[in-house]
Amino acid sequence: MPHHVERVPRVSLMLMAQVFRHQGGEPTLHRVSNLSARGVRIVQAGKLAPGDQVTILVGCAEPVTATVAWLKDDVAGLEFEGPICLENARQRRTDFSVPDIRAGWMTEIKHAHRR
Repeated sequence: MPHHVERVPRVSLMLMAQVFRHQGGEPTLHRVSNLSARGVRIVQAGKLAPGDQVTILVGCAEPVTATVAWLKDDVAGLEFEGPICLENARQRRTDFSVPDIRAGWMTEIKHAHRR
């Protein structure tokens, strides 16, 4: 008979999370699609891979270390090292810094009137 593991309750929401890869590189922003005290599902996983260690900021919760548990179709599940405060995590953070765009047509958006 298969062993049943009870899932921690999840909350569906729309927030942004900032991810800092322990391997280095610039922090990245990701949309959070659901959240529990033990983990998070993010969209636009980018260069994350299962097993990667990251530090993640979700809402106004304290930064927490997490491991990428799974990845499928640019969606990733991250497991927190320890539980986070859901009340703080649900509060929208307003101080995310977005990396400068340095390539492609998007660079021109900052200079709409430049010739």
